[in-house]
Amino acid sequence: MTIKNDLWNREIILRSCLSIVLLITGFVIAFAQQVRIEAKATGQISPPNIAIQRLIMKPADKVAMGHIIRIKDTLFVSIPDKRPIKLPYRLQPVISYDGSTIIQFGDRKLLDMPNHLDVYWIDTDGIEKARLVNYYSGDARLNISSDGYTAIGGTLFDKSSEASISVYSPEGKKIWETGIAKDRRVTQLFAAKDGNIVCALTTDKHKKLDKYQLNIYDKSGKLQFTIQDLGIIQRIVLLGDETKLFFQGQRNYGMIDAVSGSVLWKNSGTITLVSPYGASLSPNGKNLYILVVPSGEKRTGSYKWKFMIIDASTGKEIGSQTLPHIYPATWERIFESVTDDSATVLAGESRITISVGSEKGGRQ
Repeated sequence: MTIKNDLWNREIILRSCLSIVLLITGFVIAFAQQVRIEAKATGQISPPNIAIQRLIMKPADKVAMGHIIRIKDTLFVSIPDKRPIKLPYRLQPVISYDGSTIIQFGDRKLLDMPNHLDVYWIDTDGIEKARLVNYYSGDARLNISSDGYTAIGGTLFDKSSEASISVYSPEGKKIWETGIAKDRRVTQLFAAKDGNIVCALTTDKHKKLDKYQLNIYDKSGKLQFTIQDLGIIQRIVLLGDETKLFFQGQRNYGMIDAVSGSVLWKNSGTITLVSPYGASLSPNGKNLYILVVPSGEKRTGSYKWKFMIIDASTGKEIGSQTLPHIYPATWERIFESVTDDSATVLAGESRITISVGSEKGGRQ
């Protein structure tokens, strides 16, 4: 019995030692994989005095900067390596990320409270090349893809009881149109490259904060998926190859795969992106970078931006860093470039490079 007890005691001791070693090893690995984030100002941006909006564009393989300029009552688009383009109308302009497509939209007679949403496609000489007028009512929404495909959706001007969503080519030619339920209201639209995917966020027609629903259409306009139960959605950002969506909700945020229609992950909590373009995916698809207003900040319009890294597959926060200075929230694009271990962002008139590494020599 003594020998058996000794062997049993030794086995217990060995198991205990092994558990301690594994625990220490796990702690060391976890500590080694802690993320180090460093933010450094790497330049200043001096926009022209007459610029009213900055444009982050990628006409080829290199990101460049353009501007929308106002001279008296006339708007111009300044695109890198091209002469300024004089726009024909006093309407809101929107330019595709690649700089290939220019659109002006709104109501030329009622700028502030439009009765209808008219759309004008403008060529690089400032000449109108196509138009869509008196078709959609003033409650319609518009969004342009990174390469110029335009999604438009809302109530029809001559048929107030009907609503539709349609997609147009960069040349202003209709590709498809489909009706939506009479009790639905389009609140946001998003178009992916080549018009391959169109996402329409709709709510109850009469109760604007009720029954949020995300419809995903394919290139031919066929409804592929309907996603519900996400609560109130405030922002959606197309990511990577534009088949992934990041959504910011009132009480949660997460990622959606637009190809399968599945919610990849959803985190409880409230975040506020500093820009409608405040999320970006690393080229290897592993890290989601977002820039948010720190919780507890008063709504003043300018904030200490918080940079967060999230595991794109699980939604787990990997690390975060609050930028040292105060910058204004913006409607403009803010990511100038993104790599697997860094991001360069434009914050106010500053260019900031954020490096992502790992502590103690561990792997990221």
